[in-house]
Amino acid sequence: MKDREYKRVMAFVKDGIRSGEFQVGSKLPTEREMAETLGMSRPSIREALKSMENIGLIESQQGSGNYICCNMEKSLSEVINMMLLLQQIDKDELAEARCLLEHAIGLLAAKNMSKQDIVELKALAESMQNADQQRSYEIDREFHQKLILGSGNRFMITIMQVFSEIYKESIRKGWENADAEKFEKMWKLHVEIAEAIETRDQRKIDAAVQAHYDIIHK
Repeated sequence: MKDREYKRVMAFVKDGIRSGEFQVGSKLPTEREMAETLGMSRPSIREALKSMENIGLIESQQGSGNYICCNMEKSLSEVINMMLLLQQIDKDELAEARCLLEHAIGLLAAKNMSKQDIVELKALAESMQNADQQRSYEIDREFHQKLILGSGNRFMITIMQVFSEIYKESIRKGWENADAEKFEKMWKLHVEIAEAIETRDQRKIDAAVQAHYDIIHK
């Protein structure tokens, strides 16, 4: 498939989104219909659609067709991992960016989370105290997912979910290898973050988030 053919199909989809004809969940015309509309071969249309599926713009459902979606996290994760592999960025730079985003997420969550969300966040943090390492890892993911969603910023949510996926394995190993002292510090810091969110205290949020970051990146 030539690059210009891919761009023609992408332009067709973008135009449909701009006009309101296509939205998330909308079914695209069939390959035959698109081929006739654009004056292209069906194999070229099929290849272009496959490329769009790979970046998370569309979802192909066997026997049903192609649908507009917005699953960009996977492709963003692949891009960042490839940049690491090619040494265009390093893990320290990635960790630094994550730390800055964690601070921003904390402040946004304090501003936007409901009282019920905060109650649930505190309950998750407190439940770590008596959990085993595997369950603590699971609670940690639930806690941070709730915090991320609580920010209310869809772009930040997308970026942080990418970071969560990239760091998933290293965080799991961190919980598995945590000694009793580190384990206690970790669950207490989660409680501190939740309490700081509850009081909307920006200074305490920053301090707790930074302390949490320092421990997990030791």
